[in-house]
Amino acid sequence: MPLTKTAAIFSNLAADNTQADILRPDSVKQFKRLNIAAKIIVRGLFQGLNPSLLKGCSIDFSDLREYSPGDDLRLLDWKAYARTDRFFVKQFEVERDASIYFLLDASPSMSFSSNGISKFEYAKYLLAALAYIGSGQHDRVGLFISPGDSASVLPPHGGHVHLHRLLRFLSAAETNQDTKPFPVFQHHINSIKKRAIIVVVSDLLGEDDEITAFLRRASFGGHSIILFHILDKAERELTFDGNVDFRDLEGSFKQVMHVNENLREKYKIQVAKYCESLRAQCTRLGVEYAAIDTATSFDVALVTYLKRRRRLHIVKNDRGNLKWRRYS
Repeated sequence: MPLTKTAAIFSNLAADNTQADILRPDSVKQFKRLNIAAKIIVRGLFQGLNPSLLKGCSIDFSDLREYSPGDDLRLLDWKAYARTDRFFVKQFEVERDASIYFLLDASPSMSFSSNGISKFEYAKYLLAALAYIGSGQHDRVGLFISPGDSASVLPPHGGHVHLHRLLRFLSAAETNQDTKPFPVFQHHINSIKKRAIIVVVSDLLGEDDEITAFLRRASFGGHSIILFHILDKAERELTFDGNVDFRDLEGSFKQVMHVNENLREKYKIQVAKYCESLRAQCTRLGVEYAAIDTATSFDVALVTYLKRRRRLHIVKNDRGNLKWRRYS
């Protein structure tokens, strides 16, 4: 049987590169079409992935919990009782596809690049691969790009036709002049009536109170949130030397500063503190936080996503109501 175009491209890449090389941003960037790039990323990931990670990525799951007074006796698992001499109650999961909303920060700072791929380009490839995985798991995928007018919203749907529409939509996206994406994101999620998985990709260089307000609103709304914090290596480590002309992409700030080892170390400490404060805040709110720079292979971000999906399930409780449940 002849190879498909994507399979042929992947076979050629695999012959000339190691697994890690295939998933590097500079390797993926040569594919201008996002549908091809998404397939290359996902195929490369799944070829080198431990199969155990894939178990439970769908929403099929059943569990046992210890019996409590008042539980329906018809749900007792007698086989478990025979093995352990303890009473356990069966919990049944409702098989149901999820809605995944991808929120993409398109503010001017996302256009920064020091290594050949901008934060915005990296985010587009990452979301294309995540949409490909989500659609393959029969989830409904949608896309929202700040600033949030009608031209930047694609409601979630399932199916291959919608997936390719989303990829075309994402491919045409560009950064804009909106410098406050998170209030717009918060306004958008207020219109989401049912619990959903919300994947946010941003450099998080906005106002802290706006980011906090968004995370709280999304978390308290019962949504499951995955936050990818994308920064360029130069932004993380200040990889410059000598006199450097710094300019704010979202404001009027301009200043020439002399960068030396002492300044670089102080800067790295401040960035690390900021990232750690974000991580701590996300932990308190039940948000999955992943800090990634644009030189990182795409498998790092994708495995973070898959592990999160593995722990997320929709469970029917004893009264027949649906609820999210997380498994560590």
